[in-house]
Amino acid sequence: MVRDCRLIGHKRSNFEFEGNLIMIKMLSPRKLYPTESLFSIEENKILFYMECFKENITTEDIKVFLLNGNYYILEGHHKMLAANRMQMPDIAVDVVDIPANTFWSKQENIIDNFKSIGMTALYDFEVAGGFVYDDYPSYYGKGE
Repeated sequence: MVRDCRLIGHKRSNFEFEGNLIMIKMLSPRKLYPTESLFSIEENKILFYMECFKENITTEDIKVFLLNGNYYILEGHHKMLAANRMQMPDIAVDVVDIPANTFWSKQENIIDNFKSIGMTALYDFEVAGGFVYDDYPSYYGKGE
């Protein structure tokens, strides 16, 4: 019997998007940066995906976009945390483009979003996922 590892009724993200798939990649979950704060994360969903990963049950890929060499999560924050807790070396991601006339299509909106969640979000995700980022993009308020 194949178990479905999609969360029924799960709100997929804070922002709606319909990006076109550019490529599918295997990336370290430590290379995926959040676009929301930890306040939107539910522990039971992280545990759910950890169980799926343990049982080798396929889930939908994490949806990300690429900005200046870094990958930012559009959908899949719980999966990223689960993969980090399990110390998975790589996880499948769908790299998507951002269609015009959406919140994410304007770079100033993206940067404002990152600054609003701040560096604290990165530190919170590290603690919640049991990992450390290799680098901290300046968009979150450090640097630029």
